[in-house]
Amino acid sequence: MKKKSRIGLNIGTSSILLVFVLLCMVTFAALSFVSANADYKLSQSLETRTTRYYTVSNTAEQRLSEIEDILAEVKTRSADLEAYKLQAAEALAADSPEGSWGTLHWQLPFSDTQALDVVLNLTDPFESGSYFTVNRWQVVSTVSWEDDSTLELFDGQ
Repeated sequence: MKKKSRIGLNIGTSSILLVFVLLCMVTFAALSFVSANADYKLSQSLETRTTRYYTVSNTAEQRLSEIEDILAEVKTRSADLEAYKLQAAEALAADSPEGSWGTLHWQLPFSDTQALDVVLNLTDPFESGSYFTVNRWQVVSTVSWEDDSTLELFDGQ
């Protein structure tokens, strides 16, 4: 009588498969840890930047309120638009880049490379009922980019 041969997994094959599965699990665990750590650091830096931005934004809002109070007081002391313009230019000379009535501009830095840029256009309160309009409320870069690379272009020869 012939003996039947069994075809199956040997003990060595199952051990190799188990080691392979364990290596895959350890690799995925390490990748998950590295990814989670990078996400945590990114969220911390975004939290810091966002907190700084909103602190500066609140400061700018307070300055807008102060400017509105100053302009309201100037309006009560002024009889007409020309007197209002002269008194407003004096009261807001620190925020006006040209030292004249019309535009107010300032920047509030909140990081080494960024600032909140605020530009206001003063309006006629006798006609419009408002003292100013916000022309720009924008985050701008405070550093200039310089191209250090000098590329030599092919001139055909």
